[in-house]
Amino acid sequence: MNELVKTFHIEVGSIIAQLVNFAIVMAVLYIFAYKPILKVLNERSKKIEKGLKDAEEAAKKIKETEEKEKEILKKSQIQASQIVEKAGADGEKVGKEKIEQARQEIERMNIKQKNEIEQERKKMVQEVKNELGNLIMLASGKIVKQTIDEKTHRELIEKAISDLEKEDIKK
Repeated sequence: MNELVKTFHIEVGSIIAQLVNFAIVMAVLYIFAYKPILKVLNERSKKIEKGLKDAEEAAKKIKETEEKEKEILKKSQIQASQIVEKAGADGEKVGKEKIEQARQEIERMNIKQKNEIEQERKKMVQEVKNELGNLIMLASGKIVKQTIDEKTHRELIEKAISDLEKEDIKK
């Protein structure tokens, strides 16, 4: 090794000094350069990881939101169809009620008209009976050729009318 030291002119003291200088430079670089760079790189890595996690969470939230939106749309469509069905049923019910009211009104009108017709018929029958009574009185007056007093006249008319009513009842 001596030969090496002599051939290359290596001095042990200067090598040791260079090693110490190298160690000092390495320590300074480690403290002032390497640590801050590692710190910045670690922070950046953490930010990147956090950004990726946030992106994944955002993607999940977007997906959840889309699913909720779809559910809400389905629910609203179901509610809309239920409302339409209910409106149709209500409309049908109202229509039926209106038809029933109209039918009842027609029945009331028919009953009223029948009553009016019956009253008119009774009135006409009474008028015919009175007219018939007068005719009978005139005829009987001519037949009998005597004057009948009013009381006897009324009795004859009422008897004739009651006879006619009995005949109507038999028919």
